[in-house]
Amino acid sequence: MIFNIGGIILGMILLLGGAELLVRGSSSIARYFKISNVIIGLTIVSFGTSLPELVVTTLASIQGSADIALGNILGSNITNILLVLSITALITPIAIKSRALKREVPIAIFGALLLIVMGGSIFGTPNMISRPEGFLLIAVFSCFLWYIIRLFTNERISSTQPESAPNYGIEGSSPKIAGLLIVIGVASLGLGGDMLVTHASEVAKILGLSEAFIGIVIIGIGTSMPELATSAVAAFKKEVDLAIGNIIGSNIFNIFWVVGLSAAIRPLYFNPVLIVDAVVGLGAVLLLSVFLLFYKKRFVLSRPEALLMLAAFVGYVTYIYIRG
Repeated sequence: MIFNIGGIILGMILLLGGAELLVRGSSSIARYFKISNVIIGLTIVSFGTSLPELVVTTLASIQGSADIALGNILGSNITNILLVLSITALITPIAIKSRALKREVPIAIFGALLLIVMGGSIFGTPNMISRPEGFLLIAVFSCFLWYIIRLFTNERISSTQPESAPNYGIEGSSPKIAGLLIVIGVASLGLGGDMLVTHASEVAKILGLSEAFIGIVIIGIGTSMPELATSAVAAFKKEVDLAIGNIIGSNIFNIFWVVGLSAAIRPLYFNPVLIVDAVVGLGAVLLLSVFLLFYKKRFVLSRPEALLMLAAFVGYVTYIYIRG
């Protein structure tokens, strides 16, 4: 038992460290080639911080632990909205400036809704996300990525205003150093993800807990720590667009790419118990959209709303614990 707990902790450390190295290396390359700040925030940073979810979910899918695979995604997405975003807004109220982020929220809503529908099956058997559905999710993600790149294709970092770019890379690093960071980061993610899935499954068996509980609470929250760290730093630097872009972008990446890739590799059994968590995930994004897109004309997420979202997260985790 102690050995498995140690394996979980070490796996988390490797995941967080690997994600940090990968984000820094990718950001350094992006800055070196003068890629747009917005693209850095919406793609490189948000996708980079979601790589722990990608590694854990893919490995869990390969090993046949579908509850951990889907539980990780659902738990991570709920954590991103109700915990990470609320803590970010407590640091500094979030006012969306970028039109792209306002468009991302409906895409996140669509992804959460689509996951619920797929739980009842579109192409395959009931309670199963089939390979065709996985490829459909990947196709939608490809369209989203094309949209983001095309939308900002003409934006570049101005050489006369280098301070305006959020720096998540290593200042002055060469592409070779940045590439080395990426390689080490990917290796760390692979090793950490394998350790986390293996030892978490063993703990679930020993304690009599369901894999869904382990995936949603322990792994889901744990793999969201890169998003929390990145968004908190962005909030302290007053880069609120980057903070919320990282969170919403990560949720989109998790559903369309991570679940899509995992289902394409091996069809995922959708445990009916998880439908409640999928609905909570949809509700969390809808709650965010109410605060940001409808409730206030200035698109501000203030501290009172953040406290409400944090309370909702505590209530949700309590429900998961009671459910077992």
